[in-house]
Amino acid sequence: MTDIVRWAPPPSPPTSPPEHWRISENLLYDIDILIKGSFEAGNWSFRGNDLIIKSSNSQDIEIKVLHDFLEHFAIGCHAANVRKFDQAGVCWQRAFINIESLVRGNYHDIIPNLIQKINDLNNQKRTELAELLKDHIALCGTCLLGPNAPTKSIFYGLGKLDMTFMLDIEERIMKQFAKLFEMYLGHLCYSSFVVMMDGARRRLLQYPWTTFDYLPAISYLDSVFGPTNRRSLDVIGIRAEILSHRGMYIEAEIEAALLVQRAKMIHTDDWQRFYNLTRGWYFLGSAQYFLRKRDAAIQCLCNALRSDDELCKIDEFHIFNAERTMILKYLAHLKSVNWIAEEGEGCDRVPNCSVGPLVFFRCCKEPTRHNRLSPAVR
Repeated sequence: MTDIVRWAPPPSPPTSPPEHWRISENLLYDIDILIKGSFEAGNWSFRGNDLIIKSSNSQDIEIKVLHDFLEHFAIGCHAANVRKFDQAGVCWQRAFINIESLVRGNYHDIIPNLIQKINDLNNQKRTELAELLKDHIALCGTCLLGPNAPTKSIFYGLGKLDMTFMLDIEERIMKQFAKLFEMYLGHLCYSSFVVMMDGARRRLLQYPWTTFDYLPAISYLDSVFGPTNRRSLDVIGIRAEILSHRGMYIEAEIEAALLVQRAKMIHTDDWQRFYNLTRGWYFLGSAQYFLRKRDAAIQCLCNALRSDDELCKIDEFHIFNAERTMILKYLAHLKSVNWIAEEGEGCDRVPNCSVGPLVFFRCCKEPTRHNRLSPAVR
């Protein structure tokens, strides 16, 4: 009897992982090496549980450039929304100029902010601008950094990564920062808290179904650090921001009022007092603006301007320039004939085109300070 020979297909050649997977994993590996290597070499150093770590010899300058970069994009996007394209172009050009300094910086918060800004622009349907920003960051990193610079490969990989995977890579990078900061600094360090909060804030902004369970409980923070500690105030500020972003202005008004109340209780640090009063009054006045509480909104927004003026006397950083732009827009509309006409017509909501979208705060970023405390603690 003839044996029947069974035919079997030849074994498939081993397949290599998709290109986007390889780029993503290499990028995460480079981030891991950057964080661990910076802590191990002492380039990123602990300065106490209530302060941001020192991660650059020119940290104050780099933070200023980073805030200028974010501010220029915020004002430029608002200008584009109201069809002031010349102003938008000027602001965006200034932001792109800042990138040359940022890619050469060592401050630990530069890379997360650059990635977040790319995703913000893409989420705002400014895809071409987001792609241009991503490519320019990669180009500056390639041309301006030496071959042994620890961030060179990160910027190069960022340029290679497809925009489709940018949201996922941002979330994974923020988790990596949070895990390693807690490992090297401990969970009580404010820098660990900032990184964790930044990741939670981004998730709350990007996914509207995400709840406040991602944020630390305020009652716990109050019991450990006190009701006027910056950690509790940061959580309340983020809650107000997210509620405003989701159009829940009644709830945002309650959170913002709580932030103002706690900020008024700060008597040992004028910088923290006026910083939190500025953002508290801003969120409160913005919520009242959209709730059409005209007189209350005018009062709160004017209070925000006065608080920011006091903050600028302590520190010339001008952290709230983008927010001042929005406050002046709101006040102009509140005091205009158009508002009075809308009231006469019985309008119960602010038209979407009246002023423009809210400009939200950059969470937990610590600007330059000159250790100017109130006389009580000197």
